[in-house]
Amino acid sequence: MSESNKIELPHAFTPREYQKPFIRAFRDLIVKRFILVWHRRAGKDKTCFVELPAKMFERIGAYYYLAPTYKQGKKIIWDNIDNDGFQMLQHIPKSIVKRRNETEMRVELVNGAYVQIIGTENLDALMGGNPMGIIFTEYSLHTPEVWNMLRPILAVNGGWAIFNYTPRGTNHAYKLLKEHEDDPNWFTQVLTVDDTHVLTPEDLEEEKKSMPRDLYEQEYYCKFIDGASQFFKGIEKCIYTEEPYEQPELLHEYKQGTDLGQVNDYTVITTIDLNTFKVGKQERFNHIDYNLQKSKILAKYYQFRSPTMTADNTGIGIPILDDLSKEITNLERYTFTEKTRMNLLVNLQILIEQQKIKIPNDPILIQELKSFEYILGAKGKVSAGCPENLHDDTVMSLALAVWGIPDKPLEIINPYHEMRLQAINDMSIDDKTGYLK
Repeated sequence: MSESNKIELPHAFTPREYQKPFIRAFRDLIVKRFILVWHRRAGKDKTCFVELPAKMFERIGAYYYLAPTYKQGKKIIWDNIDNDGFQMLQHIPKSIVKRRNETEMRVELVNGAYVQIIGTENLDALMGGNPMGIIFTEYSLHTPEVWNMLRPILAVNGGWAIFNYTPRGTNHAYKLLKEHEDDPNWFTQVLTVDDTHVLTPEDLEEEKKSMPRDLYEQEYYCKFIDGASQFFKGIEKCIYTEEPYEQPELLHEYKQGTDLGQVNDYTVITTIDLNTFKVGKQERFNHIDYNLQKSKILAKYYQFRSPTMTADNTGIGIPILDDLSKEITNLERYTFTEKTRMNLLVNLQILIEQQKIKIPNDPILIQELKSFEYILGAKGKVSAGCPENLHDDTVMSLALAVWGIPDKPLEIINPYHEMRLQAINDMSIDDKTGYLK
């Protein structure tokens, strides 16, 4: 190969000073296990990925880049484009690529070695493989079973493993770091913003303003704080233990929230008692035709004496609500946008943290609430959601139900008592006889 045709690996990458200790250790492979606990936006994945092609030429074989889910792998690596418009996959020069499979997210080099981006939510996808090297992105979000499955393979073939992540509490990733931070056979590195100086003080101040303190400490100072990412806190204190109600109480007033399912999602109807702020048993169903779905919604509406209903007015919900509005006169349509969805969730978050509402001990609802986490966008924008492999229907229905409820539970008004008081007030005494007129 002529000098003009030579390819230098890593390709199109100039490391920062704080990245160099790992790069030197990885190129030498004096140790074969690496833990990188770097703060958010420190370039963990780019640093790991750009070093990979050279290793694939040193030893022909399979290499796995493991993400917690397929979608995350596609987003973090396969479709990733940096701030300069440079694609992550461009760090593998086209001249050394033999073929590329979009569906399998696999790149094969001219020498037969290949790298595949795999989501570990499906452990079967890892069965039967013999990787020479593996990189975990966001290892703290993987299940421990993945490493337990792959470590014997690397022990036999002499392969290497990298675990890169930002903390998510004192889970398996924290334990792995603690077990090996003084182990001479492991390279471990924890880098905070004070170590990298990637972000300016002004940037950090803006980040601090936009997120809870624990989340900020976790993302930028790599602190292992349990529950720092959890969006809903104090859930257990809001749970009531008795069986949730399914019928209305006499003289009580109610409100309902309906989240309409799309494709494989569930439609969920939530009822809250405005006199006690207790949430009843949720109605949850999917894979039924529209007429039956409509009948179930109307049945629940009439069962609770035609309460105000706040319903999802997005996508498939629009034509359904157009139809339901012919019978539900006090229907409030709620259109989801990025902003209005967050407003809805923050309102529910506050009600739970302040223990204003009581929720049933429903395993599905509790699991969905606990699965919600803060999500930090590429530019530091904060949102909330649950993992891609879980549903959020019961949470969104609950959020719709409690949207706009009064600050305090309503007083129960007995109309018969009021009529009696009014009758007494209307009575007058004859001054001469002393009897009622």
